[in-house]
Amino acid sequence: MIFTSIFGGLISLILYIRYACFRKLTIRWRILLFLGVLIIGALPLLMTERVALLMGKCYPFYVHTVYFILITLVMLLTLTIITDIIWGIGILILKSKMIPLPSVFVLIGLAFILSGWSLYEGMKVPAVKTVTITSDKITKPTTLVFLSDLHIHRTLNPRKIEGIIEQVNALQPDIVILGGDTIDDSIQKTQDIADKLKKIQASQGRFFVAGNHEFYRGFQASVNYLKSLGYTFLENSGESIGNLYIAGIPDLRHSPTPLRLSDTFKNALPTQFRILVSHTPADFGVKNPFDLALSGHTHGGQIFPFHFLAKNYNGFLNGLYKLQNNAKLYVSRGSGQWGPQMRFLAPSEITVIQLQPQQKGDSK
Repeated sequence: MIFTSIFGGLISLILYIRYACFRKLTIRWRILLFLGVLIIGALPLLMTERVALLMGKCYPFYVHTVYFILITLVMLLTLTIITDIIWGIGILILKSKMIPLPSVFVLIGLAFILSGWSLYEGMKVPAVKTVTITSDKITKPTTLVFLSDLHIHRTLNPRKIEGIIEQVNALQPDIVILGGDTIDDSIQKTQDIADKLKKIQASQGRFFVAGNHEFYRGFQASVNYLKSLGYTFLENSGESIGNLYIAGIPDLRHSPTPLRLSDTFKNALPTQFRILVSHTPADFGVKNPFDLALSGHTHGGQIFPFHFLAKNYNGFLNGLYKLQNNAKLYVSRGSGQWGPQMRFLAPSEITVIQLQPQQKGDSK
């Protein structure tokens, strides 16, 4: 939580400089506001195992409160930058210094409202997002549900996982795939929630790949646990389901297992529709050995304005992309979220991939 603490302290310090150093405030108020900056920066440092044990059932409330404060500050900073830019442009155009800036209290109120909406968006059960893929390699309609980035941890509301499971089973999928970052805590602390994944039903198979957070929290323990729930682990390997071949690879940046893409489809037939599951989105260029890749990891940015950072770092944000070698990539915004259980302009999703045979005259 050191990074979160530094981040919170930095945002607070920027706001302090913007609103305290450029206003006529007494020394007493400046000291109080600066102490507030220090306190906000220190709050995430208390999100530890020891504090969790001391707080007991109150710990999730504490975690959600800390993140809510930090995201409200992010919203306030974003609104401040936007209004300052608009104010500056207005001065340049109208050549007048008398244009009023919005009251800081108005911006704080708006930031609070936006954070409240973001919390609602993060806590609710995701909506179903349907993507239709056609190919002459697909011989019969198949419904595939892709759940990425569930991030199951001890402070997660189990009702959300229950709601996701109900939505998935109502779709009566043929195949269900967990796209990584499923477990984001120690198994001992999350088992009562994660056990619910046993209830997910799929007529032709349930699969999973590991993400970077499984590596952070105990790679082998997470893998063994999901296997015990009846899910098939895909790691440089794949399985045939009729005329489909579903394969998975390790997380490209963090997995202890090296990528062996040449092994992943070695048992696939040339006539099979090849699906690659990779937690982190990637384009392997002309060496793309698949027809469709499914990824997550980016969360679609999760909270604006972090969309720009997620896109720049990963090369992809969310949605369907055309890759080299006639391949396609779908990047899910994820069904859960990391850190703050909040989303803004990046709604979570339960991804349904409808695989359809290509009709005559269809050029897609």
